[in-house]
Amino acid sequence: MKAIVTAILVTLLVGCASQPPVRKIENNYLTSSRSPHLTFKIPNNWQPSDSYTTTKFQKYNTGVGQGLFGSNVTTDYFEFIETESNSSKIDKIIKIDFIYGKEFSFGDGFANNAYHSQKREKLADGYNYYTGYLLTDVYLGKVTNPNISIDNPIYDKKNLKNCYLLKVFKRSHTKRKHILVVRVYKGGVTCDKNFKNNHAEVIKKYESELNAVANSIVQSSSS
Repeated sequence: MKAIVTAILVTLLVGCASQPPVRKIENNYLTSSRSPHLTFKIPNNWQPSDSYTTTKFQKYNTGVGQGLFGSNVTTDYFEFIETESNSSKIDKIIKIDFIYGKEFSFGDGFANNAYHSQKREKLADGYNYYTGYLLTDVYLGKVTNPNISIDNPIYDKKNLKNCYLLKVFKRSHTKRKHILVVRVYKGGVTCDKNFKNNHAEVIKKYESELNAVANSIVQSSSS
């Protein structure tokens, strides 16, 4: 009898130990038990908008095998909408990407229209992140929460006050195989056509606010 009980306990322990790592939202926390390990409490005014996991083959866009070879890329994606106090008006959109299998690129929009920080920024978890800013009049996404309304795009050509200031935070983990990307869109920003040349004032106004969002997410992350 004792041997049977011992065998059952060992089986249970092995079963628990072999549980695959996951990323999920549960009890108002987003938890990643995969690298990067991360757990943070979702603020009360953040409403989950979208989440999915995809795996697809992507060709390399740099290096010797450019355009000829590639690898399977898995992405776990989570999106939240932050509303203003006592309102359904969108204040921020927060996107979190966990990417495995390919290096993250800031994209053509940043190359042509954005201001890139020339230095890395250290966040609350003690790690350095590459960052970049982009001012955009179109939010390229969807909002599935029925309690939230959004006009897409929200560009106001007359008043030039309804753009998004996007800041991207990116860090590679475990020999660049695992990538964590946090994107924070701040709504209601003046649409400055010359943002690339006159970015300093806009960034100074919103930088600490955008950084605070990223810090609330990564404060407990690790490789």
